Amino acid sequence: MRLPLLAVFSLATILAPAATAQISGPSLFWVGDSGIAVGSFFADCTPSVATVAPGESVEIAVSGDQNSAFGLFVSPSATSCISIPGVANHLVLDGPIVPVAAGVLTEWSPCLACPEAFVVMPLTVPMGASVGLSVSLQAVGFGWGQVAFTDAVVVTVQ
Repeated sequence: MRLPLLAVFSLATILAPAATAQISGPSLFWVGDSGIAVGSFFADCTPSVATVAPGESVEIAVSGDQNSAFGLFVSPSATSCISIPGVANHLVLDGPIVPVAAGVLTEWSPCLACPEAFVVMPLTVPMGASVGLSVSLQAVGFGWGQVAFTDAVVVTVQ
């Protein structure tokens, strides 16, 4: 499962070989076995959208500054666009917001134009997941030493 994310980072390396600095990050990516891969190095108030099947294996990747902390959060929807003083980008998740993972970005990125470190979290969607169920994900981490929100991803079971 690590291969698809390495392919994403490798493609970014090929497309931006002359980069003089890394993208500041942080970023959030969703890569499913079905071939659906969404996410962005550039956060805005419009979430990326993905579909997933019950039983599908996926990888969730968060990237940002090397050895920096991150938190991953979920909510039922992502329609907000709230600016928080001192935090770059915008909070897109709607309440209630629930933390689901936290850690430190320790895996070094081979991509010269990508944020410098990442972590990959594998997930298998439960076989009993209800068709039509939708969840929204967004992370917060560090890019260039500044706290920032990532792009949001809205995932719907089909």
